[in-house]
Amino acid sequence: MVVGNCVWPWGLNMTDLHDRLAQRQRELLPDPGGFDRLVRRRRRREISRRVAAGIVAVILASGVASLLTTLRPGGAAVPAITPETVSTLRVAWRAWVAGSPSAPTIAGGSVFVSADRLYAFPLDCEARAACEPLWTGDIRVASTVPPVVGDDVVVATSAAGLTAFDAACRHDAGTCRPLWVAPSPPPNVPEGGAGVEDSVTLGFSEPVIDGGEVIVSGPGGLYVFRSDCRTDGGPCRPTWSSPGTGGVGAPEVEADVIYVHAHGELQAFPRACPASHCPVLWTATLPEYNVSSVTAASHIVFVGGVGYRWNGDRLVRVWRSAVADVSGPFSPVLVHDGMVYVSSDRVSASPIRCGETARACPPAWSTPERFDVALGQALTWSEPVAAGGLIFSSAGMPAAFIERCGVAGNVCRPVWTGQAAVGTSRPAVSSSALVVTTSAGGVVAYAPSAA
Repeated sequence: MVVGNCVWPWGLNMTDLHDRLAQRQRELLPDPGGFDRLVRRRRRREISRRVAAGIVAVILASGVASLLTTLRPGGAAVPAITPETVSTLRVAWRAWVAGSPSAPTIAGGSVFVSADRLYAFPLDCEARAACEPLWTGDIRVASTVPPVVGDDVVVATSAAGLTAFDAACRHDAGTCRPLWVAPSPPPNVPEGGAGVEDSVTLGFSEPVIDGGEVIVSGPGGLYVFRSDCRTDGGPCRPTWSSPGTGGVGAPEVEADVIYVHAHGELQAFPRACPASHCPVLWTATLPEYNVSSVTAASHIVFVGGVGYRWNGDRLVRVWRSAVADVSGPFSPVLVHDGMVYVSSDRVSASPIRCGETARACPPAWSTPERFDVALGQALTWSEPVAAGGLIFSSAGMPAAFIERCGVAGNVCRPVWTGQAAVGTSRPAVSSSALVVTTSAGGVVAYAPSAA
């Protein structure tokens, strides 16, 4: 039998089948050196992957380092303010505004101050003698209420109402045009006219920016505006309001409740309102503390040196600072990292978990008194500020204290003090700068000295 001449059913003889198999074998076998080239390609991919990972690691490391230092425009590194560097704080620059300024606000690399106008200064200003503002904005009436920043908007309060600006304003010849304004409601005058003992609310309070909304107290109660209300400078109407007595202190937002302390009355409003008007949730009468602010944390509402909790029917006192018996005025309370800081003739630090008792909560530490000989009285410490493991406050001069002072029940000495000036404001602190204003119109910025 001649196999080679045999024809298969699909039209191939044995010779053709052999040729086809040989061709298919050549296709499946790698070219000479092909395996080596494959190994080299895989090695190159692995090297590239490792190089990319190294670059990412360097970028991440640089990012972490940037949290500890900042760069001035000239490229010089500025240390962060920490317990280790705070003693090196020195005056970095000064500026002046017309009239009595508000406390400063730091946001987005700028320092905002209200006075006869709203001023925006560069935080990293290099003109030590007299720093010029980036821009100013017309707020219609001079004000000492600190501006607030949020949602890329800075809102200033004056007796004329609210004025909102772009926080990163592209100014026209140094003047920033407002995005929107909200005129103040008419004064809330008691029926029959205001008497000597009557409190009359004039204009809006210091606002709060939260969740895309500007929340403010004023004559007639609480008012809520959208932070992006408009951009043409026109008047903005509140998205909703709620009736109340109105106060000058900033509202406090915690969870789904807004708190306002006004004229010895604590008022609670809903955080969200589905209509244009919503009723107040509840009101409670409190002792007339010499303080207009309220702070809320861990479902405790702090007014002056006392903390309260609403039990569904009435306010129950659950916390009390040892400085609550001081007759002097109280600044807003700071709650930070499990501690409550209360300012009066000293700053007192006490744990928030002190036990629900009517007895005074013993302080973990307190600052010394500062006595003004010319005035013949103790100075009141400003609202405390927490930053970088430190607590900052002012009493005639800015001062810094270690957050965990470690002097149980005793006086905690400052680890740094700035220059003395009349009417020194509450400090504003960023990672690399501290700014205060003075009643004479000064704006003073401090920064750590570079090594």
